Amino acid sequence: MSPEGKAYRWFDGAAWVDMSWAQAAAEVGRWQAALAKENLKPGDRVGLCSRNRVEWMCFDQAALGLGLVVVPLFYNDRPDNMAYCLTDAGAKLLLLEDGKLWEALRTQANTLERVVCLNDAPKADAKAVSAKQWLPKKGVALQPSPAKAGELATLVYTSGTTGRPRA
Repeated sequence: MSPEGKAYRWFDGAAWVDMSWAQAAAEVGRWQAALAKENLKPGDRVGLCSRNRVEWMCFDQAALGLGLVVVPLFYNDRPDNMAYCLTDAGAKLLLLEDGKLWEALRTQANTLERVVCLNDAPKADAKAVSAKQWLPKKGVALQPSPAKAGELATLVYTSGTTGRPRA
Protein backbone atom coordinates (compact mmCIF):
# COMPACT_ATOMS: atom_id res chain seq x y z
CA MET A 1 0.00 0.00 0.00
CA SER A 2 1.31 3.38 -0.93
CA PRO A 3 -0.20 6.74 0.05
CA GLU A 4 -1.35 7.15 -3.55
CA GLY A 5 -2.95 3.70 -3.77
CA LYS A 6 -6.75 3.42 -3.92
CA ALA A 7 -8.35 3.33 -0.50
CA TYR A 8 -11.99 3.92 -1.36
CA ARG A 9 -14.13 4.02 -4.48
CA TRP A 10 -17.75 5.12 -4.95
CA PHE A 11 -20.21 6.14 -7.64
CA ASP A 12 -21.35 9.75 -7.26
CA GLY A 13 -24.33 9.40 -9.58
CA ALA A 14 -22.39 10.38 -12.70
CA ALA A 15 -18.97 8.72 -12.48
CA TRP A 16 -16.75 6.54 -10.31
CA VAL A 17 -14.60 8.47 -7.87
CA ASP A 18 -11.39 7.16 -6.32
CA MET A 19 -9.85 8.28 -3.04
CA SER A 20 -6.20 7.53 -2.27
CA TRP A 21 -4.94 6.53 1.18
CA ALA A 22 -3.39 9.99 1.55
CA GLN A 23 -6.67 11.68 0.59
CA ALA A 24 -8.60 9.42 2.96
CA ALA A 25 -6.25 10.27 5.83
CA ALA A 26 -6.66 14.01 5.16
CA GLU A 27 -10.45 13.67 4.95
CA VAL A 28 -10.67 11.63 8.16
CA GLY A 29 -8.45 14.28 9.78
CA ARG A 30 -10.98 16.92 8.71
CA TRP A 31 -13.76 14.97 10.41
CA GLN A 32 -11.60 14.53 13.52
CA ALA A 33 -10.99 18.29 13.69
CA ALA A 34 -14.73 18.98 13.42
CA LEU A 35 -15.55 16.41 16.11
CA ALA A 36 -12.83 17.85 18.35
CA LYS A 37 -14.55 21.26 18.25
CA GLU A 38 -17.59 19.66 19.91
CA ASN A 39 -15.71 19.04 23.19
CA LEU A 40 -16.40 15.31 23.11
CA LYS A 41 -14.37 13.06 25.38
CA PRO A 42 -13.16 9.50 24.71
CA GLY A 43 -16.05 7.16 25.49
CA ASP A 44 -18.74 9.67 24.47
CA ARG A 45 -21.34 8.26 22.09
CA VAL A 46 -21.95 9.64 18.59
CA GLY A 47 -24.81 8.47 16.35
CA LEU A 48 -24.59 7.78 12.64
CA CYS A 49 -27.61 7.50 10.36
CA SER A 50 -26.76 7.27 6.68
CA ARG A 51 -26.69 4.91 3.77
CA ASN A 52 -23.26 3.55 2.82
CA ARG A 53 -21.21 6.46 1.51
CA VAL A 54 -17.72 7.91 1.87
CA GLU A 55 -18.83 10.27 4.65
CA TRP A 56 -19.88 7.24 6.72
CA MET A 57 -16.34 5.87 6.55
CA CYS A 58 -14.76 9.25 7.33
CA PHE A 59 -17.03 9.91 10.32
CA ASP A 60 -16.63 6.37 11.66
CA GLN A 61 -12.83 6.38 11.39
CA ALA A 62 -12.55 9.91 12.81
CA ALA A 63 -14.76 9.04 15.79
CA LEU A 64 -12.90 5.80 16.48
CA GLY A 65 -9.58 7.64 16.21
CA LEU A 66 -10.74 10.05 18.93
CA GLY A 67 -11.87 7.22 21.20
CA LEU A 68 -15.57 7.97 20.66
CA VAL A 69 -18.17 5.19 20.59
CA VAL A 70 -20.11 5.04 17.31
CA VAL A 71 -23.82 4.18 17.46
CA PRO A 72 -24.90 3.26 13.90
CA LEU A 73 -28.64 3.45 13.23
CA PHE A 74 -30.69 1.60 10.63
CA TYR A 75 -31.26 4.19 7.90
CA ASN A 76 -34.81 3.00 7.15
CA ASP A 77 -35.89 2.55 10.77
CA ARG A 78 -38.76 4.43 12.40
CA PRO A 79 -37.80 7.75 14.01
CA ASP A 80 -39.08 6.59 17.42
CA ASN A 81 -36.74 3.58 17.33
CA MET A 82 -33.82 5.79 16.27
CA ALA A 83 -34.58 8.25 19.07
CA TYR A 84 -34.79 5.41 21.58
CA CYS A 85 -31.35 4.09 20.56
CA LEU A 86 -29.77 7.55 20.65
CA THR A 87 -31.26 8.37 24.06
CA ASP A 88 -30.50 4.93 25.52
CA ALA A 89 -26.87 5.21 24.37
CA GLY A 90 -26.60 8.82 25.58
CA ALA A 91 -25.43 10.02 22.15
CA LYS A 92 -24.24 13.62 22.16
CA LEU A 93 -23.83 14.11 18.42
CA LEU A 94 -25.62 12.65 15.39
CA LEU A 95 -24.55 12.56 11.76
CA LEU A 96 -27.69 12.42 9.60
CA GLU A 97 -27.77 11.91 5.86
CA ASP A 98 -31.12 13.64 5.56
CA GLY A 99 -31.80 16.75 7.65
CA LYS A 100 -35.54 16.24 7.17
CA LEU A 101 -35.34 13.31 9.57
CA TRP A 102 -34.24 15.66 12.35
CA GLU A 103 -37.76 17.12 12.38
CA ALA A 104 -39.11 13.72 13.48
CA LEU A 105 -36.30 13.12 16.01
CA ARG A 106 -36.00 16.58 17.55
CA THR A 107 -38.46 16.18 20.41
CA GLN A 108 -37.52 12.56 21.19
CA ALA A 109 -33.70 12.41 21.06
CA ASN A 110 -33.02 14.36 24.26
CA THR A 111 -29.31 13.70 24.74
CA LEU A 112 -28.16 15.20 21.44
CA GLU A 113 -26.20 18.45 21.59
CA ARG A 114 -25.33 18.64 17.87
CA VAL A 115 -26.85 17.25 14.68
CA VAL A 116 -24.71 17.34 11.51
CA CYS A 117 -26.68 16.93 8.27
CA LEU A 118 -25.05 15.70 5.07
CA ASN A 119 -27.94 17.22 3.15
CA ASP A 120 -29.33 20.60 4.13
CA ALA A 121 -29.84 21.18 7.84
CA PRO A 122 -33.20 22.48 9.07
CA LYS A 123 -33.29 26.25 9.37
CA ALA A 124 -33.68 28.00 12.72
CA ASP A 125 -32.37 25.11 14.80
CA ALA A 126 -29.33 25.83 16.97
CA LYS A 127 -28.42 22.12 17.26
CA ALA A 128 -28.48 21.36 13.53
CA VAL A 129 -25.74 22.31 11.09
CA SER A 130 -24.85 21.21 7.57
CA ALA A 131 -21.68 19.18 7.15
CA LYS A 132 -20.39 21.79 4.67
CA GLN A 133 -20.50 24.46 7.39
CA TRP A 134 -19.27 22.15 10.16
CA LEU A 135 -16.22 20.62 8.49
CA PRO A 136 -12.95 22.55 8.13
CA LYS A 137 -12.22 23.55 4.54
CA LYS A 138 -8.88 21.71 4.31
CA GLY A 139 -7.60 18.33 5.36
CA VAL A 140 -6.03 18.15 8.79
CA ALA A 141 -3.42 15.71 10.10
CA LEU A 142 -4.83 12.66 11.83
CA GLN A 143 -4.64 12.69 15.62
CA PRO A 144 -3.16 9.68 17.41
CA SER A 145 -5.92 7.56 18.91
CA PRO A 146 -6.35 7.52 22.69
CA ALA A 147 -8.33 4.26 22.40
CA LYS A 148 -6.95 1.15 24.02
CA ALA A 149 -7.53 -2.48 23.13
CA GLY A 150 -10.62 -3.81 24.86
CA GLU A 151 -12.44 -0.46 25.02
CA LEU A 152 -15.91 -0.14 23.52
CA ALA A 153 -15.76 1.11 19.91
CA THR A 154 -19.28 0.60 18.52
CA LEU A 155 -22.66 0.11 20.12
CA VAL A 156 -25.00 -1.82 17.81
CA TYR A 157 -28.72 -2.10 18.52
CA THR A 158 -31.03 -4.84 17.26
CA SER A 159 -33.76 -3.88 14.82
CA GLY A 160 -36.43 -4.01 17.52
CA THR A 161 -38.81 -6.13 15.46
CA THR A 162 -40.17 -7.85 18.59
CA GLY A 163 -40.07 -4.83 20.90
CA ARG A 164 -37.66 -2.03 21.73
CA PRO A 165 -34.18 -2.26 20.14
CA ARG A 166 -31.54 -3.76 22.41
CA ALA A 167 -27.82 -3.02 22.55
